[in-house]
Amino acid sequence: MAFLRPQLSEGTIDFVGTEHWLGEESPKEVELVLAEGMEPWDILRRLRTNAINYDMETEGLIRQ
Repeated sequence: MAFLRPQLSEGTIDFVGTEHWLGEESPKEVELVLAEGMEPWDILRRLRTNAINYDMETEGLIRQ
């Protein structure tokens, strides 16, 4: 994917994602995601990643 980054406009982030994956097995399908963002942490924000089992929402996880 590094080959794609120089071609993206400023303010666009890219990452490989899956729709439903809990990390217990390899995902059968992946998708290329292009989204608005300026820094790597914006990927976590876009995905709404959390550590809810530890009472941490997205921003708390980023701070940690």
